[in-house]
Amino acid sequence: MKLWLLQINDESDKQIIESNLLEKEFQNTNNTEIKLLKLLEKFEEEKGFLEPLKLEDLAIKLGTNRTTLSGILNEHKDNFLNYINKLRINQLLTDLTIDLELRNKTISELSELYGFVNEKTFSTHFKKITGLTPSYFIKQLEFNN
Repeated sequence: MKLWLLQINDESDKQIIESNLLEKEFQNTNNTEIKLLKLLEKFEEEKGFLEPLKLEDLAIKLGTNRTTLSGILNEHKDNFLNYINKLRINQLLTDLTIDLELRNKTISELSELYGFVNEKTFSTHFKKITGLTPSYFIKQLEFNN
């Protein structure tokens, strides 16, 4: 068996390769799905998930209906609630690692800042994703710095 080594010389080569991989990944995906997945990617980049949000709200923002969006999220992103909560928690983890001031906020303040309806829901999802409570995670960050 021959092994081929691929050398990426510049950014345009990298973009071509990524584009080809993306096409293969979505080979069995229709145009509506591809469009919505790209819009979801933009939504993630713009951090639209930090606002309180319902499936219906996101569907309207993306120019689709609840049923279509729900199906796409279920197939590609787990489901709406898990998708949004994972984005929120991952953003918070990144921000807590970088922003020392953020660590001084209460759990209730963090919950509100990151789009959760209440502190209990926030803490539950935080622990589900990280395996730790928010306060313990912050204490560990402080301890390691």
